[in-house]
Amino acid sequence: MEIIPVIDLLNGEAVAAIRGERSVYRPVKSDIVDTSVPLDVARALLGVTGCRTMYVADLDAIQGRAWHMDVLRELFSLPVEFIVDAGVSGPDEVLALTELGSGRAILGTETLPSLSMLDEMAGAAGRDRVLPSLDVRNGTVLTAAPELQGLHPLDGLARLVDMGLDTFILLTLDVVGTGGGPDWPLLEAAVRKFPAIDILAGGGIASPDDLRRGAALGLTGGLTATALHRGWITAADVKAAREELA
Repeated sequence: MEIIPVIDLLNGEAVAAIRGERSVYRPVKSDIVDTSVPLDVARALLGVTGCRTMYVADLDAIQGRAWHMDVLRELFSLPVEFIVDAGVSGPDEVLALTELGSGRAILGTETLPSLSMLDEMAGAAGRDRVLPSLDVRNGTVLTAAPELQGLHPLDGLARLVDMGLDTFILLTLDVVGTGGGPDWPLLEAAVRKFPAIDILAGGGIASPDDLRRGAALGLTGGLTATALHRGWITAADVKAAREELA
């Protein structure tokens, strides 16, 4: 299972995300870096994990404001693939994000206007340049898309799988930053129901045990931030996890 560090951007800083409650997000306070400057935070996360991929959520953009263009350009100078959620809702925005330097544009259901638009965005950039994220809150799909509103996450995922998509983030906002572990019941049910797809766990990975459990379940990757900043998962833990999987 690939360990994918997360940077949440808000008002020009890297912030600590908690349960998706953005009004209470504050600049990151970390055991591995003494600043909330996004580029410095990214370098610190890369130093701990040696990651190949890093996830960025531009929370201003997701809430309908301007992208962190200069910050994103700085981040894209690092030697990793960035997967970026900038609240894109149309083909032009997807293309602009990939042309800026994002490896893959995240198509989050939170800001997705419709399933037909998801198909248009994937077609515009190429399916290898987009990554759908099924965003979940309070046990249902979080979305602007009428076809997905009110659905159980597994039913929402089924609609996306039926579109020919095969790699997804399952992002349960309720567990983000809590230290309580991922949404294991949803992840386990999704793996059972859709054994042929690749799933990245979004939110809640908090310990080396979570890394082992995710790997045993067959998850492709896991997003984490709080555990790295607080030292719950260390560079030694990351190394040990990779050696166990080798």
